[in-house]
Amino acid sequence: SRDRGYKTPFKSIDRSVAQRFKTYLVETKDWTVATRNKALEMLRAAFNVAGYEYDLAGWNNPFRKMSDAITNSKVRYPFSPNDYRLWWRSLLAWRNDNSEAALIGLIMMETGSRIYEVSHLVVGDLRLDADVPHILVRNNQLRDLKGVIEHPAILFATLPMLQGYLSSLKSRDPADPVFPRYSKPKGNTNLSNTMNKRLRSVEGMQIDQLSAYSARHAFKDRGRAARVDLAVLDYLMGHKTKQSSVVAQGYGTGYSLSVLKEAAEKINAQEDWGYVDQLAY
Repeated sequence: SRDRGYKTPFKSIDRSVAQRFKTYLVETKDWTVATRNKALEMLRAAFNVAGYEYDLAGWNNPFRKMSDAITNSKVRYPFSPNDYRLWWRSLLAWRNDNSEAALIGLIMMETGSRIYEVSHLVVGDLRLDADVPHILVRNNQLRDLKGVIEHPAILFATLPMLQGYLSSLKSRDPADPVFPRYSKPKGNTNLSNTMNKRLRSVEGMQIDQLSAYSARHAFKDRGRAARVDLAVLDYLMGHKTKQSSVVAQGYGTGYSLSVLKEAAEKINAQEDWGYVDQLAY
């Protein structure tokens, strides 16, 4: 809280202080349970380290066991084939009003990428002139991809769109952000809200349980429907699994870009996936 700062004695932060901070998050910040739990868990871990370093006799972590059960979260479903087509058309039409958000959304749909994997690209991550045009989803000066395998995202229909967009940028140095409007620390959150607002305006979509992130879930479903090897599919999506790690280790030798392109082509050619009746819209 505001009455405490970095000069507050460590030992004075007891359970009552931790409880007041949690109340502040609930009543003032109005965070979701998941976001609040994440913040409290980070504090618990930090205090564990500090408590160990201070070696205080009889000390208990004030942030212990403060997480709440998540009861208000919604299951987010993938786009159905019809939802996918409607959202794609909506994003195409949106380019004149918000070229950055629209293009990011289209790339997410085509590659299965997370929002921040696209929103925080720098020019040096682009490989648009390669034999297999792609972007490199990797750590850069704008972001640290924790828990994500660095991987290429193969471009098809979005390639000429991205090339045309880049020609409008004032500077294209390798360190420059590709999408300056959303490249700031909380840019992906702002972008997510902007995209979801747009999505809720699309007539004909089953919007109650969908979000912009549904494109990523749909990419997974389309990959399964296209019978793409699950190890390659996980790798294309940046999932850090035992199987995808094997692909990553073979990247450049056992698994060429042409092989990854073939898998991505199958996914993007897939027009039918999932079993919509089971999604309980």
